[in-house]
Amino acid sequence: MVNRALVGLVCVCLSMLGSSTVQATEAAVVISAEKEKPTALIGPEWLVEDINGQGVIDGSHATVQISDESRVSGSATVNRYFGKATVKDNSVTFGMLATTRKMGPPAQMKQESKFLKAMAEVRSYEVKDQAILHLLNEKGETVLKCSVVAKKE
Repeated sequence: MVNRALVGLVCVCLSMLGSSTVQATEAAVVISAEKEKPTALIGPEWLVEDINGQGVIDGSHATVQISDESRVSGSATVNRYFGKATVKDNSVTFGMLATTRKMGPPAQMKQESKFLKAMAEVRSYEVKDQAILHLLNEKGETVLKCSVVAKKE
């Protein structure tokens, strides 16, 4: 029932995009946890605060969210993205990511490109105090630093 509702919601969302196209981007991203359980990663929306140590454009609102339904989605800066996330034990993998294809200001488009490239480089993660997420590359370097978005009540 949930899958049928989710498929319906995706169809409605895609139909609302009108002439926008969707591009599938290969982002085989593997995340493994050493200290925190994967559940710390699942559920909350994470706001990207830093990409490869270069900060982000104020108000650009790039996000990452992994749902209980094994989906990853968010804003890449200008465009939305979504795809499959497989969470098992202390790892998670992202399958093909699809993105909308809207154009934006050049600086935001450049940041979006850096964000998607960084997502593809992620190999592990650390969650600190259930509020700060570090997505790390294979060398253990932080490529994306995120903070948890407070839930609206």
